[in-house]
Amino acid sequence: MSFILDTGVHKTILFSLSEKDNLGLKNVKKISLQGLGKGKAIDALISQKNKLKIGNLKSNNETIYVILKDQFELSGKMGTTIHGIIGYSLFKDVIAKINYKTKKIIFYNPKNFKSKKCKRCEELPIKFHRNKPYVNVAVQLDTVGNEMTPVKMLIDTGGSDAFWLFEESHEKIKTPIRHYNDILGEGLSGTIYGNRARIPKAKIGKFEIIQPTVSFLDTISTLHARKFETRNGSIGSNVLKRFKVWIDYPNKKLILKKCAALSGGVNTI
Repeated sequence: MSFILDTGVHKTILFSLSEKDNLGLKNVKKISLQGLGKGKAIDALISQKNKLKIGNLKSNNETIYVILKDQFELSGKMGTTIHGIIGYSLFKDVIAKINYKTKKIIFYNPKNFKSKKCKRCEELPIKFHRNKPYVNVAVQLDTVGNEMTPVKMLIDTGGSDAFWLFEESHEKIKTPIRHYNDILGEGLSGTIYGNRARIPKAKIGKFEIIQPTVSFLDTISTLHARKFETRNGSIGSNVLKRFKVWIDYPNKKLILKKCAALSGGVNTI
């Protein structure tokens, strides 16, 4: 089966299943799930104590959520079959190195991993809320002056945009005058709407992202995400792909190294 590897989820979710798929799920119960989007909670199944194997990584006690109706239609949109999303359960016990240039992910055992000295790297602490990783970022929202606004961002490898910012999560986060309305994606609870614009820059540690595209989400779409009151938005793959990325869940840190081939618009301070 094919999964999207998404640090933005703490559940393993299955969808796009046909009547021919026989997974032998154990201990199944019906539940409701609520996520991003303007719609209501959706029906799902929860199944516990399942076996999961990805390469040499194994889990004998995996909790899996099954979406009964696939409103995402990810397989059609991406041109390849996608059966689900996996996040925390895959990353929680390993150090993951993501190389967007070579399209490879390497998982290291923390007990055997020896980090090399890297002057071009930036190491940042990450904090967890409901098994999701967050990092501190600074953004310049106004073209007048150079004021940087500190924001707490979800590290979201499953998101295709550069940055998401939640309106009203911070008094200074407002959609710029020059913007356009767009559908930003599909969440568990329906379509996610917002406005797209550019801001002067964003700063992640010693790296500056110049004039990144930012999606400003309305308060209705982000109602449930904002239950974590200090979250202001997300960093997606359109930023992360400009770096070699090490996500170290056990030691709670993020390491970035600028990737020369994909680092347009990234400055090192």
